[in-house]
Amino acid sequence: MCIGVALAAIAAWYRRPRRRDLLGLSLVMLIGVPFQGVVGAIVVWTKVNPVAVQFHMVLSLVLIWAAVVMIVRSRQVDTGARSLSVAAAVRRRVQLLAGWTVLALLAGSVVTGTGPHAGDDEAKRFFGTAADIDGHALQWVTRVHSAIVWVTVLVALSLLWMLRKVAHDREVLDAPLTAWLITALVQGAIGYVQYAAGLPVALVAVHLAGAATLTGCTAWLWCSTTSVVADEP
Repeated sequence: MCIGVALAAIAAWYRRPRRRDLLGLSLVMLIGVPFQGVVGAIVVWTKVNPVAVQFHMVLSLVLIWAAVVMIVRSRQVDTGARSLSVAAAVRRRVQLLAGWTVLALLAGSVVTGTGPHAGDDEAKRFFGTAADIDGHALQWVTRVHSAIVWVTVLVALSLLWMLRKVAHDREVLDAPLTAWLITALVQGAIGYVQYAAGLPVALVAVHLAGAATLTGCTAWLWCSTTSVVADEP
């Protein structure tokens, strides 16, 4: 991974004309990926403290976001003015959807930090230890997470409703929004199944992978609301 990030940074540096946005994003990953190793060591040193684990996951999602933004922007023209590619109201709804998605992901990390997969029996949880978990704490944080997810889905549906009569904006956002919706629905289904099945570790791992995928889809959707208009020759 470090090699891949280094190659991306080198490519951004030697790209002509040199672009500050791509350099900045590559720098975020160039610093962030090795820093993950430091955070991982802190996780072990704190005996899998849920706060440290949550930060480890959130940092991973930030790096995924930066990577997707870099990929999308690298495909845009190098010179020109960045402007909205959709209506301002549509962009605000996309921003609202992104905000709720981030909130849902954070709430999901709290659920993980409260449940049986937060670490071994000696590891701390957000609410006590494994021995203290009687189901009530896990149950209510799961319900909060679920409620946030449902609000997020409603915001996505409201975005679809906005796009029904705006052909241009619908075309611009079609691919990223479709990817977001499919990922969110699959992710939600996995969440309910894993909870009903008693949180088997394999499904929890798939759910975490889904969170990473949803982060990438959200970043893609966010980036699609702006584009660069090439300068006149």
